[in-house]
Amino acid sequence: MKALRDPGIRAGLVLCATVIAGFVLFVLSWRGVARTIYVPFQLPWIVSAGVVGLAVIGGSFGALSIHLGRRADATHRAAVDDIVRTAIALTDDIRAERIPLPRRGAP
Repeated sequence: MKALRDPGIRAGLVLCATVIAGFVLFVLSWRGVARTIYVPFQLPWIVSAGVVGLAVIGGSFGALSIHLGRRADATHRAAVDDIVRTAIALTDDIRAERIPLPRRGAP
């Protein structure tokens, strides 16, 4: 339950739920077409549920891909920021001579 407090995980779950909803629409379209014998009456099922279901699936997968990419970029940026902060602190310590550097030629 603690993981659900993270808004990124909640957004991912919502996007996964919309992918599932798109598959449900696609299945409903399939069932509607399968039980309708006359072909012109099958087109409303294909258009209303099938095409919309495919659009929802594609849009949700696209949004999920963007979401996961942004989360990965944010993690990478945080790691780089930590490295930069550590390097700045190290150079400040060396400059203030709190950390002695080994001298060449000195024993």
